[in-house]
Amino acid sequence: MKTINIEKLGIKVNLDDSDSLAGKPVCGSINTDWRETIAPDPKDWPILDTIESLILGHACMGIDIESDMYVNGIQSMLDAFSNNS
Repeated sequence: MKTINIEKLGIKVNLDDSDSLAGKPVCGSINTDWRETIAPDPKDWPILDTIESLILGHACMGIDIESDMYVNGIQSMLDAFSNNS
């Protein structure tokens, strides 16, 4: 089990790589604080679910979601979301 904490974005990802040696993809879960901090209105939650799923999918495929470029890209997306909702 590997945990990735991106405090700047309020993201915590847990990756279970126990099956990766057997040729199965890494799976995991993601938790964010976005429903409290970015979009308290439930009508916006499906969009947040989509962004979370994208981040989790990237992490499961081995993309470095902690890199400065990735974090800055997600921050830009969240800023745009906040400005347009």
